Amino acid sequence: MSNDPQRKVYADHAEVIKTLETARDADPREASFGVLVQDPWEDGDQQFFWYPTRAELEYALLDAHAFVDPGAFLEDQQEWREAQFDLDHALTQIRELRPHDSEELDDLVNDFFCIVWIGHFEDIAQGEDPIALDLRDELRGGAEHHDTSAPLREEELDAFIALLRAFGTDDDDE
Repeated sequence: MSNDPQRKVYADHAEVIKTLETARDADPREASFGVLVQDPWEDGDQQFFWYPTRAELEYALLDAHAFVDPGAFLEDQQEWREAQFDLDHALTQIRELRPHDSEELDDLVNDFFCIVWIGHFEDIAQGEDPIALDLRDELRGGAEHHDTSAPLREEELDAFIALLRAFGTDDDDE
């Protein structure tokens, strides 16, 4: 018997939003499986979501992220089925979710939402992919500071997590 959580069946849109809000507000030190999702249009809003297990991340990708909009939840369930099937198959083929997998997964779902980054908290805190480097650079004040892309230090974790939570919530796009 697996220790994986049960896959949720969402009876209403409020349950979808509760799952996504919980993941958005999670501490990535405790819920280390993450995804950076973007609305499917050019320059759409982006947000990090953190899950305690890979299974919970996968279930949310398969059943929740496509339905942020209440209208989509009511009207697009059937339209989502093909992309959902393809995403499910692709996820079973990937042994360890890492940032380099985001492009392949995004190609399957980008009519509904975009997968900009996927991986573990350690990938973003220590890794060398462009999003990890950019975030650490932003945390440390940009290019004028020395060694801004180095892996996170323990004393930077709280500020970095605050940056991840605030990511994509700028008010400058109004």
